[in-house]
Amino acid sequence: TITRLEDMYGPIIDTLFEVFTQVERAFLMLGGTVEKLEPQLMRQRGQATTEDLQVSLSVCQEALEKKQLVIFSQDDNPELAKRQSMNLLQIRHAMAIPLVVKDEVLGLLVMDTTNKRGSFREADGELAVCVCRQIAIALKNAMLVEKVEQQAKMRDSLRRFLSRPVLE
Repeated sequence: TITRLEDMYGPIIDTLFEVFTQVERAFLMLGGTVEKLEPQLMRQRGQATTEDLQVSLSVCQEALEKKQLVIFSQDDNPELAKRQSMNLLQIRHAMAIPLVVKDEVLGLLVMDTTNKRGSFREADGELAVCVCRQIAIALKNAMLVEKVEQQAKMRDSLRRFLSRPVLE
């Protein structure tokens, strides 16, 4: 099992590319709001990690505000299609899924394609939501493990300088 947070990102994206064959690009970002989103891994199908990929903030914002799946198709949503980021990036279809544990939004997973025939169906969305629930739980567990490890290190460091009763 993978417990280090950063070791989880690659396998997550790889699995998404296997399951959703129409996906050309995938983004895994952590943060509860659009302003706080930090890309952890961005990848284009068939390439190693790609640093210069850009994601549509319009899709991200809508998914985070609603705290639910957003499926975008250029044909079905002309209002969103007019947004500058969608046109600039030539996104035809996108799916954004918040990574939520209980009511806490940990981040967002975005998959998109420029292919006209690469639309996401309702069944794709349902599967993505199920997969992202499990991803969110795994990420939260890894975050908690890291937090406990950091606290243990801090306690060990403080032990050198403070008496035992003060620490407990």
